[in-house]
Amino acid sequence: MPIRFSDCDLYGHLSNIWYLKYFLDAREDHLANSYGLSLGAFAKQGIGWVVSTNQISYFRPAKVNEQVVIRSAVVDFSPTHVLVEIQMLDEKRTHIKSALWSKFVHVNLKDGRKTEHGRNMMELFEKIKLEDITTDYNTRMQELKVSNLIS
Repeated sequence: MPIRFSDCDLYGHLSNIWYLKYFLDAREDHLANSYGLSLGAFAKQGIGWVVSTNQISYFRPAKVNEQVVIRSAVVDFSPTHVLVEIQMLDEKRTHIKSALWSKFVHVNLKDGRKTEHGRNMMELFEKIKLEDITTDYNTRMQELKVSNLIS
């Protein structure tokens, strides 16, 4: 996806306020395209996910008109939450620009209370969860920083 001029600051870098939108839009597309899951369809069933926390690290600026790749994966989950890592990389996928951890809580949209994922969602999370990834944010960001994607 391209970095839009209107989303950039005076320095030609993607403004920090837009990273969340880029990340969450890409995650929604990823769910639909890769797993056939529609957040709108879940909402019609009266369930959904709300963000309880976001943690973001910026490693390299995303620049105006640059093409970036955004990928996402499940890092951890429980009956009532899912922790997702979303990364923004350069077009060649050689350097990571930013990484986000979002914790989503599964809720009943009628009363706003936590609710447990169904068996099908738990099985899907188990299949797609990244293996051997720490669930400590600072440790994970340090791993990304020293990986070949940052060099």
